[in-house]
Amino acid sequence: MGGELEPATKNTTHQTGITLVELLVVVAILAVLAVGAGIATTSQQGTTDLAWFRTQFDTARALAIQSRQSRGLFVTQSAISTAKTTPEGWAKGTPRNWKSRVSLRSIRPQTGAPDIIMLANGQTTPFAITFDDGVSCQSDGWTGLSCTR
Repeated sequence: MGGELEPATKNTTHQTGITLVELLVVVAILAVLAVGAGIATTSQQGTTDLAWFRTQFDTARALAIQSRQSRGLFVTQSAISTAKTTPEGWAKGTPRNWKSRVSLRSIRPQTGAPDIIMLANGQTTPFAITFDDGVSCQSDGWTGLSCTR
């Protein structure tokens, strides 16, 4: 019977990989996404700091009232940390860095004490704090936290 069937010879060389044009398109798309994410993050940093401060302030004040033990907040331009009283003095918690610059004005009652002290009766140290996005909050020591833009 004759011949055997053999596959037809085709050009079976396939090029693998990506072209330079495809690579440039991917890099351009990633650059646009990175810039967009950076802009969104930068514009919300002050808002995030405000929310964190409000949470820390309200929590420390509630804990002082419930535990009948003074609590406090150490506030610097770069970080905030909680504090509670111990027989040895003030025990400072782990600091958390701000996302942007923060400015605090308060009267620190004694060396080594927190910038803002919450007493068991609900009273706090009078203070004013300003966040990088223009929001400022203040407390007269009795009425809680009041924030304005």
